[in-house]
Amino acid sequence: MTFFAHLLDGNGSSWAQADVLTYPTSDWRLGDRVYQNLEIPVPPDMPAGSATVKVGVYEDPSRPFPMLLGDERLPFTSLNLGVTEILPGPGADRAEMAPELELEVSLGDGRRLVGATVAPRILEPGGEFELSLWWECPGECYVGERVEALLQRDGETISPGAVSSPTAVIPPAGGGALRERLILRVPRDIPRGQWRFVAQVGAEPERTLDLGEVFAAGVERAYTVPTEASALDRDFGGLIHLVGVESSETEGDGGRELEVVLYWRCDEVVDQSYTVFVHLLSPEGGIVAGSDGPPQKGARPTTGWLPGEVVRDAHTLRLDPALTPDRYSVAVGLYRADRPGYPRLSLMAAEGQPEPNAATVLEIEVRE
Repeated sequence: MTFFAHLLDGNGSSWAQADVLTYPTSDWRLGDRVYQNLEIPVPPDMPAGSATVKVGVYEDPSRPFPMLLGDERLPFTSLNLGVTEILPGPGADRAEMAPELELEVSLGDGRRLVGATVAPRILEPGGEFELSLWWECPGECYVGERVEALLQRDGETISPGAVSSPTAVIPPAGGGALRERLILRVPRDIPRGQWRFVAQVGAEPERTLDLGEVFAAGVERAYTVPTEASALDRDFGGLIHLVGVESSETEGDGGRELEVVLYWRCDEVVDQSYTVFVHLLSPEGGIVAGSDGPPQKGARPTTGWLPGEVVRDAHTLRLDPALTPDRYSVAVGLYRADRPGYPRLSLMAAEGQPEPNAATVLEIEVRE
C-alpha cells in the first residue's frame, strides 16, 4: 500500500508529489495507528504564496482508494489538508528549468522571459493544456506580462481563451527564474489537424512567440442512442440528459465486474468539467461499489460536447465477492470535482423542480 501527497497551487496545478510505500498492511493489527511521514520537495521555481496539500492511499496508482465517512463511500479519493504557505525559493537556474524552448525576451524593465513549454501537444476538443513560462526579474517585481495564446493555420486564428496578466510576486532568494503556469482550454469545435501555437507577449508585434506545432485530435460524434440501449430521459440541470443505459456482468482478473454504459445528450454548451459517478447501492441505500471519473476516462470532458451530441460513457464496478445476495440499484449523477464540497448537478423533475441529485437507472440481482 502506498501513501501519496500532492502539492497544488491556487489553480489546482500539481507542482510536486511524494509517494511512499508503507510497511505491509498484513502486519497491521486491529486498532493500530499508523504514522507515515511524507516529504514533498518544493520546486525551486514555484512562486511564493498559498498552496494546498492533498493526500490519499493506493495499491494501483490508477485506482486510489475512495474516502469513507462511516459506512458511506464518498465520491473522491484524496483528502485536502488545507492551505499552506510557500516561502520564497531560490528560483530555477537554466539547467533546472529544462524548458522545451529557451527564450531571450526582454521587457525593458529588467524582466526577461527565458523559457517556455507546451504540454501536451496532442489536444483533445474541450480538454486542457498548459503553457509554462519562466521569468527572471531583478528585485521585487511582477512576474509575467499580458500573454494571449493563439492557434493559427491557413489564415485562421482561434483562441484557447486564456489571457494572463502580470502577477506581483516576492523575488526568488537566489536570483533564479520563476515559473508561470497558464491553463488553456481547447475549443470544443476545433477542426482536426496541425496548428501553429503562438503567444503574444504584451502589445508589441516583435514579442509574438512561435511555440511550435500542436495537433488537434478529432472525435467521432454521434447524435442518436443505439437501439440496444434501454431508453431514459433524466434531466441534469437543464444542461445534460441521461438518455440511455446498458449493463453487463463479467468475470475479470479481480473477480466479478459490472459494466454500466451510459449515454449522455448535451442540451446546451457546458462550460464546466463534470465528473460522473456510478454507485451500486444496497437495499438500505449504502454504497457498496462505485466508479467516479470524467466521461470516457477523461477522453471526452463535458467541456468538449456539442449541443445535441450523444456521448457513450462506460464505467466498470468491481463487485466484492462477499457481497450479500440481494437486489441492488445503480445510481448515477454528475459533480464538480474542482469545487469545495463537490457540488452535484441537480436532477430535475418533470415540472422543472430539483429532485435528489442522483438518478436510479437500473436494478440488478446479485446471486451467490
